[in-house]
Amino acid sequence: MLFIVKKFVKQVFVLCLLFSSIHTTNSQINKEVTFTTSDPDITLSATLTLPEDQKINYAVVLLPVAGPTDRDLSLGNHKYYKTLADGLAKHGIASLRYDDRGVGKSEGEFLQANLQDRTTDACKAMDLLRYDLSDVKAYGFIGMSEGAGISLLSSYHCENSDFAVLLSLPVRVGNIEMADQMNRLLATSYFTDEQKLEIAKEAKSFLEVASSKDSETKRDEILEILKGKYGSVILPPYQFVPKTVEDKTDFVLSPWYQSQLNYNIQDALKKSKIPLYAIYGDLDKAIDPVVNIDLFKELSPNSEIVELTGINHLMQEAKVGSPMEYILLPTSFSTKVIDMITTWINNL
Repeated sequence: MLFIVKKFVKQVFVLCLLFSSIHTTNSQINKEVTFTTSDPDITLSATLTLPEDQKINYAVVLLPVAGPTDRDLSLGNHKYYKTLADGLAKHGIASLRYDDRGVGKSEGEFLQANLQDRTTDACKAMDLLRYDLSDVKAYGFIGMSEGAGISLLSSYHCENSDFAVLLSLPVRVGNIEMADQMNRLLATSYFTDEQKLEIAKEAKSFLEVASSKDSETKRDEILEILKGKYGSVILPPYQFVPKTVEDKTDFVLSPWYQSQLNYNIQDALKKSKIPLYAIYGDLDKAIDPVVNIDLFKELSPNSEIVELTGINHLMQEAKVGSPMEYILLPTSFSTKVIDMITTWINNL
C-alpha cells in the first residue's frame, strides 16, 4: 500500500546458520547468515549485527517499507537500516535485517509474495534470531511503514516476539490509505483543478476494481483504466513497475500488489498483548500521521505513541517531508529517534 510512495521515492522451521563472513567495526560484529522461508526452495540472506564486548539483553528483527528492499533499506546514498542497526548495537541491542525475496542475495520472486508470505518470512527471521541468541532477555520487531504492519501481524500470528517498535505505521486499510495518498499527492501537483478531479475519479475507479475480491475477472477493466489518459499517473512507470500496459495489469494483479490493496492489520493491533511503542513524524507525507495516530489510539489505547516534530516518514530530520526530499537529506536516520527506540527497549 505504501508502494505508491516507494515509487515516487525511487524515481528513484528450517534454519541455516551459514556464517559466510564475519567482520568487526569499532562497536559491533556483523555476521552474514541465511534462513529458509516456509518454502524450502527459497532462502533469504541477512546480516546479524551484534554489539561487541557488551552483554546482549535484547535482540530485534528489522522490517522495512513496502516494495523490493535490501537489508540496509538503501535509497540513494542512504542506508536507513544499516544506520539503525549500528545505532542499536552501540546501545547493546542485537539486530537481524534481511534482503526481501528476489532482492540482493535473497532467492524467490518479490511480486509473488503476498502479505502472509512476508509475515511468515518475518517469523522465520525471528526463529533464527531466537535460535542463534538463545540467552537474550527479550526479542522484538522494529518495523517501518508496512514493515511495522508486518511486525504486528508476525507478533500476533506467530507469537514469537515480546515487543514491537512501530515506525510510521499505516493503521488504515490499504485501499483507503492509497486513495488518501493519491489525493494528497494531487493536491501538491501541477495539474489543473479540472485535471485533478478527473484523475481522482479515475484513481477511485481503479482502486475499487483492483481491490475487489474478484479482481482477476476484471482484468479488462483494469487494462482500460491504465490505457487511459491518466493511467501513467495512477500507476507511474518507476523502478520495478513494468513498461507496457499489459504487463502493468499483470503487476496490479500480482500477489504482492493485491496484498498492498488489501492490507489490514487492525485486528492484530486491537488484540495485541505485547508492549507496543509507536513513533510518527509530523512531516510524514506518505501517510497522514494524525488520522493514523487517532485510529491507533482507538484500537490500542494502552500503547505508547509519540509524534515527533520535524521527522518524515523514513525517520529522517526533514524540512518539508516530501518523498522527493528523502535522498537529498544529510542524515539517514535521526539519532534522536534511535535514542528514543533504544531507551524504550532497554527499559522494558
